[in-house]
Amino acid sequence: MPNPFFYGGPITEPQKFFGRKREFRVIFGRLSTTPPQSVSVVGERRIGRTSLLYHLTQVYSQWLTDAERYLFAYVDLQSARCHTRAGLLAKMLEALLQQARLDRRSDDGQWLTDLRERISEGEAIDLPCFGEALERIKALGYRSVICLDEFEKLTARPQEFGDDLLDSWRNMAQFGHIAFITASKVPLELLSRTGRLTSPFFNIFAQVPLGELELDEARELITQPSDRPFTQVARSEAELAWLPDDPGTLPRGAHEALRRAEEASQSVAAALESTSRYRRVMGLERARARLDELRQSLAYADQRVAGRLGPVAEGWREVINAELLRLAIEEEAAIEIPQVYIAGPPVPGEEERLFVGREDLFRTLLDLLTSPHRCPPLMLYGQRRTGKTSLLLQLPRRLGPDIVPIFVDMQGAANVEGPAGPLYNLARAIMEEARRGRRLELPPITLQELAAEPFIVFGQWLDRVEEALDDRLVLLSLDEFEKIEECIERIGTGFLDFLRHLIQHRPRFVLLLSGTHTLEEMGQRWSTYFINVQPLKVSYLKEDEARSLITNPIDDFPLNYEPAAVEHIIAATRCQPFLVQLTCQELVNHLNSQRRRNASVADVEAALEEASVRGEFHFAEIWNTADAVERQVLSAVSRWEDRPPTLGQLRRRIRLEEADLKSALVRLCRRDLLELQDEGYRFQVELVRRWWRRR
Repeated sequence: MPNPFFYGGPITEPQKFFGRKREFRVIFGRLSTTPPQSVSVVGERRIGRTSLLYHLTQVYSQWLTDAERYLFAYVDLQSARCHTRAGLLAKMLEALLQQARLDRRSDDGQWLTDLRERISEGEAIDLPCFGEALERIKALGYRSVICLDEFEKLTARPQEFGDDLLDSWRNMAQFGHIAFITASKVPLELLSRTGRLTSPFFNIFAQVPLGELELDEARELITQPSDRPFTQVARSEAELAWLPDDPGTLPRGAHEALRRAEEASQSVAAALESTSRYRRVMGLERARARLDELRQSLAYADQRVAGRLGPVAEGWREVINAELLRLAIEEEAAIEIPQVYIAGPPVPGEEERLFVGREDLFRTLLDLLTSPHRCPPLMLYGQRRTGKTSLLLQLPRRLGPDIVPIFVDMQGAANVEGPAGPLYNLARAIMEEARRGRRLELPPITLQELAAEPFIVFGQWLDRVEEALDDRLVLLSLDEFEKIEECIERIGTGFLDFLRHLIQHRPRFVLLLSGTHTLEEMGQRWSTYFINVQPLKVSYLKEDEARSLITNPIDDFPLNYEPAAVEHIIAATRCQPFLVQLTCQELVNHLNSQRRRNASVADVEAALEEASVRGEFHFAEIWNTADAVERQVLSAVSRWEDRPPTLGQLRRRIRLEEADLKSALVRLCRRDLLELQDEGYRFQVELVRRWWRRR
């Protein structure tokens, strides 16, 4: 008897892979959003990380309804080629372009075809070329997904794979140019600290822990249920793989009939792999259609072929019909809750239905921009993951046609050398955003034109832009504006001079800076350059807004809550947008795994526990940005058992100078971490307190 079991290396044959349905549900749920969201798979040695990543690239078509739009590539970072930046970028593009159908008749298809040939000839790839390639791939309608195995190998080389690369990757991921699936032994947050990397790239991931198989999955692996008719149909695909391509070598009608049988077997195999009831039914219905075509073809086939394959087709059809009937009965008993929540990346502009609240901010912006008086420069500030970027991405739909919102992510735009670089990236963003949001074609400009006198040439280009705008107003939003400070360290203050000149002398442009810091926190230089700035704070959602997001994110949302369960989410998250989305995302996963649609307080509590693990990067970032005194204060407050501690109680507990303690408390309250209540200090968000206490 052949031994069907295998150990010691990754599993590369799809039919030998068992289990991990829960993990796949989370991963493919995140990849099916717009834009696709990135995932970090974390598990100990020999737990199956590599097998899972490799399997993803083989079966994604069975999980994603629009799988033809996806390009999946597996990259092993242990490979010597991946030890340099140029080598890794080339390997990633090579793996993606091998799958893409490229048509030389389009500009993008021609450019990417030429690039594929140059990569095959050994040409080195730099970061700008990599970014442009992903943009062109997206323009062809594809979604790029890179599976990076052994991610420790990348963070172990911070000199080669530093924050500049990771910042650019984050920018590309946020705008749907690429999604990452990483596999590592330890969480990415620990890897970033080990490599002394500070990029917010690590914050875009949802963590999927890989542990032991579920009991039913382990039982399925042990029993190897090859004796079941349904599984036998699926595995016939491998038995039919020997078929020759030349139909002349088989009896009349045999080649076509056997091909139909192979296609039916493939469809059943796809249905077996899927845990989505809808995709399972679709696969079985495709298989049944192929069998009907097979039966019709046998009428004209050689009698020997019809006599052998006819009964097989009838038997297969009975098995498929029985499974479809079982699924129909199951459908009546349970309905899978759609995973609509987005925790991590910003809500895209086209996903307006998933963006709730902020009506007061939209009204304020519109009043300022349409006032008869000139609008001052604006400052949108708030803690990370409060929805600043999501708000900016909604502006094309919320502002009138006479206002042209331009969104620029400075993580990518400022990550260049020389003054021409950021100006060119700014120009590209203005042209692309005007075309996408308002269908405006603005005058072109090239990097070569900016090379000699960048600021003069850019100013002349803006003159032409203003002519093309007619009477429209441009709202120029620079997201993550703090990145400009890093740019200044490389190229001087010329870019700040340009922004101040824009404010003073171009009334058709309104500047909006968006980030986590105020100008005062950025230092004297920024306060000097930007005066009379109108601050706009982004903080928690209102309770009614959060309640709407929880209970009715889409029409006819099939999740029912006990009233206390909704209030439990609101109390634990304080209506912080990211934490609400994350908790609801985990709640949907939790209920789907149990095939239930009713959520209790206990279900919410289970989701909160999982959210505290999956949201590790959010909480760890608070730790990383706090100084030693602030950490002492937060740790002390998190462990206070009864009423919130007073200033005097905290001073006795952690023995700090009163001035240092007061200063730390002011900073922590300003950052929406603590608040003063009845002379005592408490965490504003209960879920943050829980994480801090466990640390």
